[in-house]
Amino acid sequence: VSIPGTPHHNIILSGGGVRQASGVLTVGGNLAINSSNLLLSNSPLGNLNLNGTVSGSGLMLTGNSRITINGTGALGTLNFGTGATSLSINRLDLNRTSSGSVILGTNLTISGVSSLTNGELNLNGNKLTMNGAITFPSSGNGAFIGSTTSSITIGGVGSITNNLLLSQSSSSTKAIKELILNRSGANLTLGNSIEAWGSITPTVGTINTGGNLTLKADGSNKGRIGQIGSSGALTGNVTVEVFKPAGVTGWVNLCSGGVIGNNMNSWNSSFAITCSV
Repeated sequence: VSIPGTPHHNIILSGGGVRQASGVLTVGGNLAINSSNLLLSNSPLGNLNLNGTVSGSGLMLTGNSRITINGTGALGTLNFGTGATSLSINRLDLNRTSSGSVILGTNLTISGVSSLTNGELNLNGNKLTMNGAITFPSSGNGAFIGSTTSSITIGGVGSITNNLLLSQSSSSTKAIKELILNRSGANLTLGNSIEAWGSITPTVGTINTGGNLTLKADGSNKGRIGQIGSSGALTGNVTVEVFKPAGVTGWVNLCSGGVIGNNMNSWNSSFAITCSV
């Protein structure tokens, strides 16, 4: 069943099977993907315009087309499945104002342009890959909502406009598991505080921390700088946390993990030590 590429207020998909989007399909109200899936167009000329909300547990089966998100407030969750492409779309435009937000329900690759001018994109523990030109929101207009299980990969080619921003609402929203830059000649600047629980890897291109990167650590995770490629670089200051569980005597070796030649006196000027040095 094909859905005509015309403006609609509400669309409700149910009854099983797959419904196919054609042309430029605009939904001004609620797109309810219930017991059916929505097959996106496989043409770069195809465009799903979402101006209202999205609901339901059904999937958007991906194709080489575009998704444009406008409107205001919370959109809902975008759950993708494999269609003509494997969890990959051609372009994403996000211009969601007035506390606009979108939740990513699955991994997603954007092969072309990522224009994220307004609104928050909640990674929700998934991996977002951007392989074309990128426009991040400027400060105050939006950010990514991260987590200790969320990842961002930047590959392919194209310009990067504005800094990478994560929501500063809490320590969890500014967390990231992995950040990978693999783009020739690219410069990626971290625009606000980011707490890494996995690897920050400039394979190709330069990641400028702006003094905003903290490598976190706890009993099961350890933030780290991944392998820097021959055409990669990391610039700027980095704050490193080291976690070491106490032994039976209550002592730990603060100089583990590659730190050599330090003693308690040298550590004392860096953070509070509750014993005499």
